[in-house]
Amino acid sequence: MITRESRPVAKRKGHTVIGGTVNENGVLHVRATFVGSESALAQIVRLVESAQMAKAPMQKFADEISKVFVPLVIFLSLLTWLTWFLVGRTCNSNCCDGLMVATGVGASQGILIKGGQALESAQKVDCIIFDKTGTLTGVDLS
Repeated sequence: MITRESRPVAKRKGHTVIGGTVNENGVLHVRATFVGSESALAQIVRLVESAQMAKAPMQKFADEISKVFVPLVIFLSLLTWLTWFLVGRTCNSNCCDGLMVATGVGASQGILIKGGQALESAQKVDCIIFDKTGTLTGVDLS
């Protein structure tokens, strides 16, 4: 059975029998020399169990990295949520929503806003002067 042969292997008197077999002809007398935990099957089971319990070096390395990486990712995600939560509570939601809508409408009309500083400065503008080509030529911040 454990001969690693694809076909039956003939055994003669004095040959060692490792596992089960089929008796094709005659009488078969077998003496058990190894039983229980000493048998070939028990040894194979022990080898498979020890192979399953052992970790590859790369798996050990990945486990060490994940000990730091996973808590760090969880901490950063909670920090990000807390930041957005606090920004949402401190920022006037109508103003924030209006800025987002205005930025989107402006972009659809070809008006690009460089950043938040430009939007904050825009609230102080009283008058905008364009020339005939549509180029911004002056801003009155009085």
